[in-house]
Amino acid sequence: MKVDYNKMRCALACFEAEQIETEEVYELLLNGIAGYDDNTNQEIKDMFVGLWGKDQIPYIKEDK
Repeated sequence: MKVDYNKMRCALACFEAEQIETEEVYELLLNGIAGYDDNTNQEIKDMFVGLWGKDQIPYIKEDK
């Protein structure tokens, strides 16, 4: 099985969206922000593990 980095990126984006304050939305729209697609897979994995732990890493089942 291989790590599902896309699912981790989506989870991080969802978490961030739930935490954001109204004034931060203004700043984002005005100044922009780099998306999680700009982070390396290792950076995504580190952030994901920091929030939810290693045992929650999603995997993709590979056909044999």
